[in-house]
Amino acid sequence: MKSMCMKLAVMAMFIVSCPFTGMAQSSEGFVYDSLYYGYLEGNEVWVGAWTGWMPTGNLVIPDTVEDDGKKYVVTQVGHSADGSSSGFGMLEGLVSVTMPNTIRRLDNYCFVRCPNLTEVCLSDSIE
Repeated sequence: MKSMCMKLAVMAMFIVSCPFTGMAQSSEGFVYDSLYYGYLEGNEVWVGAWTGWMPTGNLVIPDTVEDDGKKYVVTQVGHSADGSSSGFGMLEGLVSVTMPNTIRRLDNYCFVRCPNLTEVCLSDSIE
């Protein structure tokens, strides 16, 4: 699938208005390559920042990650339905985000209060 990059001015309206269509999730999660991943259904996970590491600069979200020998597909950015993570909100040092084609959902506030975020590259898979 072809991905597209949008400047934040255009993207801001999309992110704020994008409805949250979360899936059931346990409260468990794991850290992989300095990002936090929470379990969804099956082999899917959501991704977000965690207090141990706040990404800066250009962030590239992977399409798959592993935990305890099991491979998971990253399908969602943020998951605030249970208050666990708004994704990458309030990260002053974040400049750009590139998402893989596996991302289908964005939490409503996944990039809220990121004053230096100027570019978000999406896939055609966003619902």
